[in-house]
Amino acid sequence: MSGLNLPLNPECLAAMAYFLALLPIVLLIVLSLLRSVKEAVLVAALLSAVLFFYWGAGVNHFLGTLAVSLVTTLNILMIVFGAAFLYNIMDKTGMIGKISHSLDDLHPSKELRFFLLAICLTAFFEGWLALVRRVPLCHCCS
Repeated sequence: MSGLNLPLNPECLAAMAYFLALLPIVLLIVLSLLRSVKEAVLVAALLSAVLFFYWGAGVNHFLGTLAVSLVTTLNILMIVFGAAFLYNIMDKTGMIGKISHSLDDLHPSKELRFFLLAICLTAFFEGWLALVRRVPLCHCCS
């Protein structure tokens, strides 16, 4: 059996699709809180696979989706590990301390200093990655 053949209106189908798409994510979060993370990931992956094939997608489509997910995950991990590596280099060379002292002079509020540091470092990392990867910073430039 490939999917449901119920006469439902488009709004109901869209709501059901969103619910079913969120189901593995919600299940992953709930099981991570109640059980081990390994079990939660396994159950969420199996539920995703069952829903994928229930809606009539083929094996090639499923494997292609897994490959795209893997590449996207590696891309995100490169950003996270690159940021952590750069932070460690900045910390070992004393640049984090210099930035901290500069921010102390900027504003007395710790919350505002944290916000400014987070925004500036995020802008730096994203801008640096855009230059390295040679991608436009916005979709309007592509």
